[in-house]
Amino acid sequence: MKILETATQKFLALFSAIFITVAGGAAVFHTLEGWSWLDCFYFAVTTITTVGYGDLHPTKPLTKIFIMFYIFIGVAIAYYTLNALGQYWMERRQGLFARGYNNVRDAVNTGREHGRRLRHHVRKATGR
Repeated sequence: MKILETATQKFLALFSAIFITVAGGAAVFHTLEGWSWLDCFYFAVTTITTVGYGDLHPTKPLTKIFIMFYIFIGVAIAYYTLNALGQYWMERRQGLFARGYNNVRDAVNTGREHGRRLRHHVRKATGR
């Protein structure tokens, strides 16, 4: 039995991992730097998404050491999640394209069959 069988379970696990990473980072920043919670969450999100506006930055040595590890873990989790979302979206689009292609192919084949029948009846009616 697979641990994560559906896409919903996988995304729930990935978003939970991102939330825990952001919340954990925010808690550490709040404790070590004494920033407001809003600033802590803002800094955590801009750090793991590699935006890094530069308006906030760690000032204490312990925070700098923590953030060196936090960046590697947070960026990996964020990019893995974005990659999984992109892959899911592409597979879904390909599935929709394949279904649409199959519908068009079936319609063309049905049209050909009706055309053959019509030609047969016209030939029969005209004696050709």
